[in-house]
Amino acid sequence: MANNTIFSAVSFRGTILDCYKKLGLSENELVVILVIDRLLEQGNTFFTSQDLAMKMSLSASEIDKIMAGLYGRNLITLESMGAESYWSIDNVKTQVQAEFTKQFNLEQDVAMNKQLEERRSSLLKFFEEKMDKTLSPLEKDSIKEWIAADFTDDEIKDALMDAKQQGKTTIRAVDKILRNHRREQDIIKEGASGVSDSWDSDIEKTIEIAKNLWNVDE
Repeated sequence: MANNTIFSAVSFRGTILDCYKKLGLSENELVVILVIDRLLEQGNTFFTSQDLAMKMSLSASEIDKIMAGLYGRNLITLESMGAESYWSIDNVKTQVQAEFTKQFNLEQDVAMNKQLEERRSSLLKFFEEKMDKTLSPLEKDSIKEWIAADFTDDEIKDALMDAKQQGKTTIRAVDKILRNHRREQDIIKEGASGVSDSWDSDIEKTIEIAKNLWNVDE
């Protein structure tokens, strides 16, 4: 829905100029579509290749072939309303919007991934500086999990500093502080929390195995 709103604020002509090659349109087809769009905008509903030729350098016969090709690919259509007929480029606009949405989502994903990577890198640097060591793969994964769980950077950093004040400079101690903080917030807001008081036994086992594999110190 948001993409539709964004697309509606974007010029169709500008967007089709950016993506016409991806839609398999030639330059001549693009210009014909743009001229048709302009004529429709001006209130013209039915026109011939001769009418378009008056606004273009292409001949009427060339335009006729181009329109026939676009019509055959269902990019432009001839609609009827009662006894009246009118041209429509709605199918072209649909394809342009689909391409716009695809590119918009791709750019959003790239931006989001870049933002997440920057957050992970920043937090990793902070943790390694404060803990005075290089984090293991398991510990790095914990930071990713905290971000995925929607903890803010400040919450994560504060949890580490709280753990240090308690003399517990481990990822596990930080995780427990974050869980406790989340549970307290849930209880204040909802009266209850789905966050357990202690680590799940399966998680404990996984950590013990990982510690042995990667020589993680408690």
